[in-house]
Amino acid sequence: MKNNELFELTEKYGYPLYIYDEQIITRQINKLKNNLTLFDTLYSMKCNPNEDILKCMLKNNVGVDAASSGEVLICSKLGFDKNNIFYSSPGKRLLDIERSFDKSTIVADSIHELALINEFASAKNISLDVGVRINPVNDKHKDIALEVMSGGPSKFGIDYDVLIKNFDYIKTLKNITVSGVHVYFGSQILDVDVLYNNFKIISATVVDLLNFFDIKFVDFGGGFGVKFEKIDVELDIAKLSQLISQDENLKYLKDKNIRCMVESGRYLVSESGVYVTKIVDKKQSMHEIFLIVYGGMNGFFRPIFLKQNHDLGIIQKNPSDVFETVNVAGNLCTPIDMFVTSANLKKAEIGDLVILRNAGAYGYSMSLIDFINHDKPREIFNFGE
Repeated sequence: MKNNELFELTEKYGYPLYIYDEQIITRQINKLKNNLTLFDTLYSMKCNPNEDILKCMLKNNVGVDAASSGEVLICSKLGFDKNNIFYSSPGKRLLDIERSFDKSTIVADSIHELALINEFASAKNISLDVGVRINPVNDKHKDIALEVMSGGPSKFGIDYDVLIKNFDYIKTLKNITVSGVHVYFGSQILDVDVLYNNFKIISATVVDLLNFFDIKFVDFGGGFGVKFEKIDVELDIAKLSQLISQDENLKYLKDKNIRCMVESGRYLVSESGVYVTKIVDKKQSMHEIFLIVYGGMNGFFRPIFLKQNHDLGIIQKNPSDVFETVNVAGNLCTPIDMFVTSANLKKAEIGDLVILRNAGAYGYSMSLIDFINHDKPREIFNFGE
């Protein structure tokens, strides 16, 4: 996208802006599907629930991993098939089960949830197929994933040995049938060997579970990372595919006609999005320069929250090659509202733009939108066509 186009968009729509490129999303979908051919693809909706992005997923036959009953309802209204919506999260209420039981496949996160779903189904005099989220032991990924979801003590899922110990009890729950498994170890993983190890652990665990349950589907999770830092190596999805295809347990599951799925959020949409806002003030304080932008952590919280590099740049109205060391801060009344400090950037003036890339995932919906009641960001979709 050309710099003058960004200025035109801020003039037309205001700022801050999230701009999403459908071509990049479609590229990433095809990259996953063309490499991981043994798997169906699910979109982890929590990373960006923008309706246009969801419609893009639907158009490309991508299902949804929903993390709330609210997400289930949104996807159902948009036309996603019940069999392509998998509702997996901890702490489901009876109300959540009531909202979602006929619009998704519910994945129980605990023994208690299995009992709760059975209680609901019994009261309705119906039978429900459900999944279980399990937590197998896995130490290999814990120091390399941005966020670790399982493999050790975790709020997510049922420890494998706990599930087996409760097998006889689960069989007494006559209104539900455990027919699927979900595992998610961690996110933002770029190491192919770590990801392959995750897949091997999951496939071996599910083969063991076939001695207890009639498994029909397996969500292998994902955790596929994207490049944030210059030193990051882009995930070699082709190499990962080659390794996974050699796994004998996975072959066995496919021979049993068990539906195998991967889920992805960041990998599918992160690179499609940019966050653009305007410099509204420039000041010097004790020999440091501060650029104040409209819409800091209330517009894009994740880079501040996780101190994650989103490749911040300056878009100048009057281009020059002069650089200076600056701090880029939001306009909120808190000192933590700071995108970067001591950054060597192109010299900026009031009215120039700041752009943060890799903003398609965990941007608008994860930010402190209502904090201090500034204007909310706008979202624009499909500018790439």
